[in-house]
Amino acid sequence: QSLWDDTMAWTSMEYLKLNPKKVLVVMAGDFHASYGGGLKDRFYARGANQVYEISQDFVVDASFQEIVELASPHPVYGARGDLTIISEVQ
Repeated sequence: QSLWDDTMAWTSMEYLKLNPKKVLVVMAGDFHASYGGGLKDRFYARGANQVYEISQDFVVDASFQEIVELASPHPVYGARGDLTIISEVQ
């Protein structure tokens, strides 16, 4: 997992060095982003200035309390991302 995150960050930063006026969006699975230590941290380690994580959860028949718990920071690991989107799938 760490090797994959490092490779994505390295490749992305190399692209941005060659294209400094571009904005890059990287879509990766939740495990690469949630709770820190993953892709976002690898970008910062390679000199990125601004990195934003958007986490998304799909829920079906969830109660309001369950949705609040999904969107709230974990008591030990913190926030899943800078923004968490909860979507109901029907």
